[in-house]
Amino acid sequence: MHARRAAPHPLADGGRADDQRRSHQQHRLQEGGKTLELAVAKRAAQLIFPTPSGRGWPLWIAAESLPTWRAVHPDATLQPAIEAPAEFAAKKWTREDALVDVLRARLGCVGPIRADDLARTFGVDDSDIAIALAALEREGCAMHGRFTPGANEEEWCDRHLPARIH
Repeated sequence: MHARRAAPHPLADGGRADDQRRSHQQHRLQEGGKTLELAVAKRAAQLIFPTPSGRGWPLWIAAESLPTWRAVHPDATLQPAIEAPAEFAAKKWTREDALVDVLRARLGCVGPIRADDLARTFGVDDSDIAIALAALEREGCAMHGRFTPGANEEEWCDRHLPARIH
C-alpha cells in the first residue's frame, strides 16, 4: 500500500471556485428558492469550515444534520446561526461515525465518485475518507471499482447504484 497525498484543497485555485460557488448560491437565493425559505425558517444554514488558505468553504446543511457536521468540523461557523432540533441534538457523534454517516448519505445521492473528490467536497483528509469508506464497505453499503467508462482511478458508489443504472 502506498501513501496518498492529501487532496488539493478546493480553493487551491486562489479562490476562483469559491467565488463562482458563492455567486451561484447568491443567484439561487435571489430567485427565492427553497434554500432561502429554509434559511429564514432556521431549518438550514451554510456551514463554513476552515480551509488552509483561511477562506471559508460553504456547504448548505439541514438543521437536523448539524450535530453530525459539528462532529466533522467543530470549528465551522454557520450562516445564519441555527440550532439542531432537540431530538437530533441529543445524539452524540464521534468524528469517525459522523463522517461515515455523511458519506453514506452522499453516496446514496450521487453517481460513482472518487475518494479524493469526496475529501475535497467535505474538507477532510484523504485518510479520513479512506477509513470511512472502508467502514461503509464492511457494512455492505458501498463498493468500489471503475464504473465510469474510461475511468483511470477507483470510484466509490452506493452498493445498490449499479443495479439502479442497469
